[in-house]
Amino acid sequence: MRRKAFLIVPLLALAACSGPKDEARPDAASKPVQAGGPSLDGPMLATPGLWRTKTMVNGRPALGANKTCVDAASQKAEDMFTQQGATGCQSPARRQISGGYAYDLVCEQDGLKTLVSGEVKGDAKHVVMTSTTRMTGPDGDVMPPATVVIDSAYVGPCPAGMKPGDSVQEAAR
Repeated sequence: MRRKAFLIVPLLALAACSGPKDEARPDAASKPVQAGGPSLDGPMLATPGLWRTKTMVNGRPALGANKTCVDAASQKAEDMFTQQGATGCQSPARRQISGGYAYDLVCEQDGLKTLVSGEVKGDAKHVVMTSTTRMTGPDGDVMPPATVVIDSAYVGPCPAGMKPGDSVQEAAR
């Protein structure tokens, strides 16, 4: 097992390949989420234990699913809202919405402007994070937006031998 960040929305979005959405695949964002979602000042995944996460980029599966053992401390260490931002990036702005919160992150470096906006919604056992990255080049050309959906579901207690922060990547199908 190896330790890895499981909430890499801005990096996935910036590295995403654009393409048409495959209508045959259900979009994780279409799954209903329940009230009592993530709060601005608490961990994104409220229930400590093993979480299975699937990522979609522009409607297509990205990577394979992964299983990550989390607790409040491991999430704080990986929290994109509290870590030192990249050069040229402002601190992310967050606001409470029904079922969770919305956020915006603005970066500008070498004339490239990037806006990442998204929402985190869910409950104690299911969280969906959706973000869209829009980039404008130094010459004013607007690049196609990239949308990333990270769907996380609580599996149960962490198995023996797996500690908070450990993650296992499943093979992509």
